[in-house]
Amino acid sequence: MCNPVANYMAPYPINNRNNIQQQMDNHYNRLNKKLDHLLQKQPKRPTYPRRKEDCHFYTWVQNLTSVKLNKEETQLLKYGLNYSIERPASTYAANLIAETESAIRLLDIRMQNTYRIMATKKLKQIINSTNQSNILQK
Repeated sequence: MCNPVANYMAPYPINNRNNIQQQMDNHYNRLNKKLDHLLQKQPKRPTYPRRKEDCHFYTWVQNLTSVKLNKEETQLLKYGLNYSIERPASTYAANLIAETESAIRLLDIRMQNTYRIMATKKLKQIINSTNQSNILQK
């Protein structure tokens, strides 16, 4: 058995080296026996893949409302908070336009028209992109 401690024992007299080497070997043998005993005592894990029914996980989605969720909606909620169902642009476009206009009115009068043109282009881009994107967004 190769012991890394043996390389560091060169300056010690041969008598002490043999004694230390024997103590280290006894110590490693005792540790190996303990490990073997623990491995034999521990129950074996199955090597075959578990079935879905065997795994009981905490259900993260709990419907606390009276609204019934179908299977697809529940599956989407299980994905987590990074996923959402995109709302059509028509539901929030008027609110977005009103908030943008109120923010532009707080600017200097000379800069308002420039920012209105930029905001109009961006709002059109948002509305057009939401009409063409997927329902499931991340």
